[in-house]
Amino acid sequence: MIRKTEPSGLLGRGDWEVEVVIRRQATPKEPSPLRRARLERGWTLEKAVEAFDQRSTGGHSGVTPTMVSGWGLGQHTTSHAHRKTLCAIYGKSIDELFTRQDSHLGDHGDGPQLLARYADLNEAMLTVVAQARECLIVTGSRSRSTGYLQEIETALAASPALIFYRVLHGPPHYRVLRDHLARLLEIRDP
Repeated sequence: MIRKTEPSGLLGRGDWEVEVVIRRQATPKEPSPLRRARLERGWTLEKAVEAFDQRSTGGHSGVTPTMVSGWGLGQHTTSHAHRKTLCAIYGKSIDELFTRQDSHLGDHGDGPQLLARYADLNEAMLTVVAQARECLIVTGSRSRSTGYLQEIETALAASPALIFYRVLHGPPHYRVLRDHLARLLEIRDP
């Protein structure tokens, strides 16, 4: 835009002012893998909802086109149950469809984090055990990750002063956990 300003200065003449406005066209982002899977089938949002409804008890999933759109655009995090259904619908793995959606989840500093993949959960559990200095509290009666259970045993054997609590919510369900509990009694005879 070009315009003349009010007279000023010694000569009392107006100056010309030029304002240049550059507008960039937004470059379209590459669609998320979830959105791409829907578009590859030529499906509308409504068709994706129909596919959800067909897989739900009673024929109504509660999923709306707005929800499908939000997941595909990365505006909302997809729940675990819906992820499993979407994987079944599109014939792809959780990692294929949701890695991009989950990429920001670990960027919260020292605050709480949502761990959406088993590998991330397992890594976090191993880190907690390895970094325990004074006290380690473990809950659940369904543990069966041998690496995790061995890490607990190693930490307790290496640090006799480390206080350890195992809170069970019922009897141990898996043989590997029962064996682990027996080894803990050998390591730390109460």
